[in-house]
Amino acid sequence: LHPPLRVEVPSLRIVADVVPVVSPEPGGTLVPPEEPGTAGWWAEGAWPGLPTGTVVLVGHVDTASGGLGVFGPLAQAGDGSPVTVTTSDGAVQHYAVRARDTHPAETLPAELFERDGPPRLALVTCTPPFDERRDRYANTLVVWADPVAAPAP
Repeated sequence: LHPPLRVEVPSLRIVADVVPVVSPEPGGTLVPPEEPGTAGWWAEGAWPGLPTGTVVLVGHVDTASGGLGVFGPLAQAGDGSPVTVTTSDGAVQHYAVRARDTHPAETLPAELFERDGPPRLALVTCTPPFDERRDRYANTLVVWADPVAAPAP
């Protein structure tokens, strides 16, 4: 098993390093890396390339100074958009976007955290509206992608 090191969504010009992230306690919050240009891989979940489970990558939508975070353009991901995840052994896993869902920040879908079930990729970020009182976004965007064969050279 090899952890993901890089994620790319060429149509959105997303190219980012990936680092492992874990919840501070069981059932805890999915927290992106501090660096807004880096994506986090939920290391307690599925690994890229396995035949089952959801590989979860999480990233910021923006920065405190108002710039774009790594997943800032994610809401514009179109159906069929290619996504690649490169693992530490240099293998490239190919995916295609199939759906986008928005959820209240406190109620992420259970299938996001499945280690069994169909193989898939979930790209996760915050999405408007911004809750000024709580100083955070009220919703979470999940972009789902399914494994596909590598494109012909």
